[in-house]
Amino acid sequence: MRPALLIRTDAARRRRGRTVVVISMIALIAACGAVAPATETANPPLQGTQLPVAPTSAATQPVPTTASDPWRPLRRPLVLPTMSAGAACPKTPSKPVTPDSGLFAAGDGPAYPAGLGAYSDAITRPGAVGTTQGIRLDWFVAPRYSGPVLVRGGQIDGAHDVRFSSANPTSGVGFSPNPELQLTGMGDVPSGFGWRRWNTYLETTAPGCYALQMDGTSFSTIVVIEVVPG
Repeated sequence: MRPALLIRTDAARRRRGRTVVVISMIALIAACGAVAPATETANPPLQGTQLPVAPTSAATQPVPTTASDPWRPLRRPLVLPTMSAGAACPKTPSKPVTPDSGLFAAGDGPAYPAGLGAYSDAITRPGAVGTTQGIRLDWFVAPRYSGPVLVRGGQIDGAHDVRFSSANPTSGVGFSPNPELQLTGMGDVPSGFGWRRWNTYLETTAPGCYALQMDGTSFSTIVVIEVVPG
């Protein structure tokens, strides 16, 4: 009788052992499942701590395109010359450039500001200082260049800026003074020998030494002119 009792006792012990293992595994799985939510609420940020903010996506920002602003590629950085105090204006020499206009123009082209005094490289500004005054200044573009021209500038012996407007009702330049002069098309004044010509005003509030930067698709050039009191 004793051997049979031992067999039943050993079988019972093995069943209890399996039961303990199963219970232990269930407890372990339950414990693992409780870890995730515990870590989400652990170590909350201290009061006043600034949490990181995701940067705004660049795709949401308006970005000018060449299609919406065809002049953007010509807006290169302005690189105007500087002057020391009391120095003479470093004017760009002027000369006749077109065979039919008789006007003197500054620079080597292909775009030229014209209407300067004969070899004086200056234009006269009437009116009192501090008032805006338009000065007639024509522009010529040589036949060797047929693209657009963007003109910008400023005073290099002071802090005054320059603005441009049209002197011709048929011009596409516009009559409102603008810090940019945009020359495109065939011009607004007939000119022979393949030259293009525009009649404009250079508007200033004071005489002085002014630099004008002209940018085209294939060139960038600067001329310096002097605006003298009238």
